[in-house]
Amino acid sequence: MKSIELKSKAVKGSMWALFEKFSVQIMQFVVALVLTRLLDPKDFGLIVLATIFSGISAAITDGGFEKTLIQKNEIIPIQVDTVFYINIFLGALLTILLFILAPFISNFFQEPNLTSILRFISVGIFINSLFQ
Repeated sequence: MKSIELKSKAVKGSMWALFEKFSVQIMQFVVALVLTRLLDPKDFGLIVLATIFSGISAAITDGGFEKTLIQKNEIIPIQVDTVFYINIFLGALLTILLFILAPFISNFFQEPNLTSILRFISVGIFINSLFQ
């Protein structure tokens, strides 16, 4: 009886996770379509470059710590605190790193406007790490 109930919950959970993934993809696609209509190709390229660096930083900051924590049977407060502080530390480190490296990245791509965009996005990386 319990295995049927567990299977049902697993299927429902998987369906919700699948729905969430598809909705995020659809929203990102719609936003990209709107941006391509509003921006000229050069500005859109700058946004895409900045998004790549933001995505890499978000993946590093995420690190899967909270997913590991969720899978534990018993969680003690120090584990939650440790994950929280690691996320904040990684967010701050990546923010500072991207802020400092922004002019070099901008020079590499020969796009002077990329510096200010990357620096603006770097602040968002830190803010995002507070809520992971």
